[in-house]
Formats: sequence, structure tokens, C-alpha cells
Amino acid sequence: MKVQFRGICHLRLCGLALVLVLGWAGLGFAVLPCRLSEEDYRSLAATPEAWTRERIERLSDQDKKDLCLTRKLLERVRRSKDRKALAEEIGLDEIPDRPSRFLAADEADVVGDLVADIMANAMLRQGRFGGYTSAAPQPQGERPGTVR
Repeated sequence: MKVQFRGICHLRLCGLALVLVLGWAGLGFAVLPCRLSEEDYRSLAATPEAWTRERIERLSDQDKKDLCLTRKLLERVRRSKDRKALAEEIGLDEIPDRPSRFLAADEADVVGDLVADIMANAMLRQGRFGGYTSAAPQPQGERPGTVR
């Protein structure tokens, strides 16, 4: 009988330990969906919001995703030799909401210019740019860009 009692206690102890470990893992200690370098952390600390590791760990899942997208976009800009070609290959779904939250001032200028180019390309593809586009029919008898 003693052996059986020890077995039950052992199972309860293991179960308690498992519950504690799983509970601790879910209490805001979720990891980022990307890996940040020390340079990224220094840059994030230089932003207007002065991000720290602790504040980054407490971000919502969507904000963590946006942070990773922003840093990935910045890295692609830094590696690119041709910003116009890069703007054509990046889709709107690769631009996070409010990327400037996670960028220092000099980084925000570079990424902001790229985002403007990406959005202009998307608008041109959809035919939503002001004026005439090659896809839009032009009125008969007028030259493109003529103002009445």
C-alpha cells in the first residue's frame, strides 16, 4: 500500500510542477516572432517611446508582429542598392501599422520614403493615382494633362 501512495504523490507533484511551468510560460513571457540584435535594441531605445527589453516583452502579439515587420523592413532597406526596385517588390501587407513607433528618427526618414514609394506603386497598379494613367481611358480630342 505504501508504494501505491508514493506513486500517487509523485504523480501529483509532477502534475503541479507541469502546471506551474506552463502557467509561467503564458504570463507575458512570450517570445518575439523574430530575433532582435543588440543594434536593434539600441535603436529602439533611441526612439521617442524609448523602448526597453521589458516593455518590448509586454507588447501585444500584434505589436510584436509589427515590431518585427518594421525591423525587417529597415534591414531590407539597408541591404538594398536600389530603393525603387525594392519598393516594387514589397507589398502593402509587408508594411506594419505605424512603423515609426519602432524607428529612430534617421531610420524613420529612410523607411518613410520607402513606404511612400510602396504606396504610390500600389495606387498606380490599382489605377487610383491622380491624373491619367496608362490604364485609364483618355477623353477624345484632349491631350493628357490638359486643364480646361
